[in-house]
Amino acid sequence: WDLFPMDYYTLLRMPHIKNNERSFTVISGRGCPFKCNFCYRMDKGFRARSPESIIEEIQILKKDYGVSYIEFEDELLMVSPQRIVTLCEAFIKVDLNIRWSCNGRLNYAEPEILNIMKKAGCVFINYGIESIDDGMLKVMNKKLTTAQITKGVEATLAEGISPGLNIIFGNIGETAE
Repeated sequence: WDLFPMDYYTLLRMPHIKNNERSFTVISGRGCPFKCNFCYRMDKGFRARSPESIIEEIQILKKDYGVSYIEFEDELLMVSPQRIVTLCEAFIKVDLNIRWSCNGRLNYAEPEILNIMKKAGCVFINYGIESIDDGMLKVMNKKLTTAQITKGVEATLAEGISPGLNIIFGNIGETAE
């Protein structure tokens, strides 16, 4: 990082970041286990970094560049309940003391998972809702229902984490109605 103008790069503004805070992006893993039909990904599966390597990277960013907010740029940080809980427990154990945001799945937005995410510093989860129509969600191969969407968004709000809600219009077979 010392080869780059980090004073510039750490000015990235993210949800709930304070004006005097520095932020930076981190990738904790690549890929996604889901197979939504609109996705740009060409490869299969998910390749995760270890919690230890992620923590080491964040500690360097904190120490050397004053970063206190991490934007996880993974296609999907919440690839499984086990992974997100393990990662959050590791953050808490080492007292990482950062605030962060990520991309998540609403079918994993359960109160106990969101609670540990909040304790680990999560302030914003960007969700791909895609549609509020069960038929369209099935066409998209989203593996998500409108009931899960509603339940997950309500649980996220109840935990005090802000949700980002992304929707796709005009998918295969979708009408104006």
